[in-house]
Amino acid sequence: MKMIQKKCMEVFERERYINQLEAEITKYLVKIANASLSPEQSKKITSMFHIVNDVERIGDHADNIAELAQYSIDNRLKYSNAAISELRGMTNIAYEAVEEAISVMTKPREDFYKSVLDLEKEIDRMEKVLRDNHIMRLNKGECEPSSGVVYLDLLSNLERIGDHSANIVHMAYE
Repeated sequence: MKMIQKKCMEVFERERYINQLEAEITKYLVKIANASLSPEQSKKITSMFHIVNDVERIGDHADNIAELAQYSIDNRLKYSNAAISELRGMTNIAYEAVEEAISVMTKPREDFYKSVLDLEKEIDRMEKVLRDNHIMRLNKGECEPSSGVVYLDLLSNLERIGDHSANIVHMAYE
């Protein structure tokens, strides 16, 4: 439990830092956007605004996930082994999508672009399957309803992380 709480605190700190960076980068992009730019440069700046926003939104979702983890600890919520395993699998895929989306920014590669879009589709598919699996577990009494609400919120946040990762690569390749 202590390690999870420590990780939650790290997420909260990083999210605050991401918010600060977003504000500073946005200010800088506004200055650049007010300069005399070619249509191509203007389009690139617009893409950068979107990318910065998507990165910040990923931070918000990570913050939400950490809050849900903290809530689970504070309220001693219990999750089935199946639920935990499913969440780990989806979390790993969402993490990979973010990592590859960010990599596209530093090393634009067509294979990363396609990979992130494939990962995002897999996350969407998983969200539907895991939601159905969870409802079946609830119906069988294998999970507690109080844990169920948090589990579904976790799935939603992971799915949105996948969406923002896809948005980043779309903007990077526009």
